[in-house]
Amino acid sequence: MDQDGPGRRRRRRRQHRRSGEDFISSLPDEILRSILLRLGSVRAAASTSVLSRRWRHVWAHLPELVSVNNTGHDHDVRPLLDTVDAALAAYADPTLEALVVVLSTAYADGLGGVIVTARRVAPWLRFAAERVAGELVVFEPPPMMPPSYVPELELPACPRAKTIALRIDTFWRLPVVKPPSGVFVFTALTSLTMFMGTMAGGEVTDLVSTRCPCLRNLRLCLTIVNDHDVSIRSVSLHTMSLRLWGTRRLEVVAASLENLYLCNTIDEVCISAPKLAEIAWCGDAYYPCRCNFDGLGRCLRLLDIDIGAGSVVASLMQRFDQVDELKLAISIARVCC
Repeated sequence: MDQDGPGRRRRRRRQHRRSGEDFISSLPDEILRSILLRLGSVRAAASTSVLSRRWRHVWAHLPELVSVNNTGHDHDVRPLLDTVDAALAAYADPTLEALVVVLSTAYADGLGGVIVTARRVAPWLRFAAERVAGELVVFEPPPMMPPSYVPELELPACPRAKTIALRIDTFWRLPVVKPPSGVFVFTALTSLTMFMGTMAGGEVTDLVSTRCPCLRNLRLCLTIVNDHDVSIRSVSLHTMSLRLWGTRRLEVVAASLENLYLCNTIDEVCISAPKLAEIAWCGDAYYPCRCNFDGLGRCLRLLDIDIGAGSVVASLMQRFDQVDELKLAISIARVCC
């Protein structure tokens, strides 16, 4: 006869219920943390603290903290902001693999003001600089109106972060913390995405060319002010996507670059990338006298062109003798009679 049959197991479960114990709480911390991770939200994970003393601090050791508001229905993000602040204040481990804060809805506080301010986000980035050793994602909602002043959101040194993706207010200035000369700020960073925000051309140059020695993937969508020339020099970049408003001259020297997306709002472009195999071009025109591809061969794997009204693309297509794949996006203006 089975010494541990269904009847015996049922009796043990009844004994656990009478003693106030539960099977889940007796599991090791590693398994409990894996359960909380599947909840997909730091707010939900922290709420398990009410279950028992055993659960009270388990969530504060999670390897990932995720807070997402993308339902499109809740127009008050203040509870989520408070949750993020409280979670970071209570977090107990010295290292965090991922910090993800996505606020994609809800803009105003009823008075026409913007809830998510640079002052609110700054402590999150400082926390990430000290703890994050993997992925940092901060997406904040677009503003309803321009601010009465230009706020600054300082980008602190994140030496252990491997991926950083920021979507912020268009009007925020993004100064980068400058360490002593020769010191890398983002030593482990391989992927950098920055949507919106404002930087000087020299700040972009310094950030990409001298502070990110291992960067492979770069996506920038920024407004350039003050110093309007940008120079990107990298031996590690493989993929680059640039949409830079206000830039007068763009210089790119990237020996390993293979994929380039460029929205040409720039007066003068000079690209030196001998391994370039894929080009996506979006803009009003391509003028050989203003766009120089130095050292680039005559063959491409992919040429993707967005043809807008008045575009001149024949010169770009004639630049190459062979293109394995050609994509054309054509915009046709509607004529009203």
